[in-house]
Amino acid sequence: MENKRRGYFKCTRLNKIFNADLIAAYNILMTPKSTLIAPITPSPEKGVGVIGLKDAMRVVKVVSEGQEAPSYPPELAEKFLLFGKWRLDEVEVKDPGLKGYICLKPMLVPHSGGRHEHRRFGKAEVNVVERLANMLMRPGPNGGKKSKALKIVRNALEIIHLKTGENPVQVLVRAIENAAPREDVTRLSYGGIVYFKAVDISPQRRLDLALRWMGEAVRMASFRSRKTPEEALADEIIAAAQNDASSYAIRKKNELERIALASR
Repeated sequence: MENKRRGYFKCTRLNKIFNADLIAAYNILMTPKSTLIAPITPSPEKGVGVIGLKDAMRVVKVVSEGQEAPSYPPELAEKFLLFGKWRLDEVEVKDPGLKGYICLKPMLVPHSGGRHEHRRFGKAEVNVVERLANMLMRPGPNGGKKSKALKIVRNALEIIHLKTGENPVQVLVRAIENAAPREDVTRLSYGGIVYFKAVDISPQRRLDLALRWMGEAVRMASFRSRKTPEEALADEIIAAAQNDASSYAIRKKNELERIALASR
């Protein structure tokens, strides 16, 4: 497809799997700022994939940057289950500071193709499961291996579901809320004397640090060990969700807040 249509389906194989109204709804969902100007009325007798794309382009109208993006219809969450298994509209974010930054946009596969890369604070619109997978692609040797990272996250969510019996995305959100620090220290220089001062952390950085520490915990637990990355990630998320001190992310958060408390 042309570059101006990058927001729509680029994989023709998926057009053969989903019917036309699913494809059209998915394209509407993935358009950053769009509004529905006509109902979706696909014609099955004319084909599946092509009609879905045409209907999607007919009903989507990209609005100006100054307008707000519309809320996603709740019926889309029933069709777009994460990895085809878990609903995202049932997940509740209790932390008021993180509520606007933990993105739970309904999608089948958490892969946005880096659409947020050149927009400031665009990562706030990326699904939190995809952001966790992105943290597993570093450092160097693992860079760019998105399919491998998504496979690790998917298997880890399966393990969490088997161990807890809950929606694994809800367990992940709870772990992020517990592992996100609230205070940090900054370096100040006054009269040639350098000292540290406790400061509050922005919600975006709180989420970044929690996800970063979870990725570090997976690499440290699975390096030169019989434990697989999937098992390490599942154990880390469950421990952080329970606010257990055995979690690496919880220990890093407590250490950072302890230093900040001494620097008040």
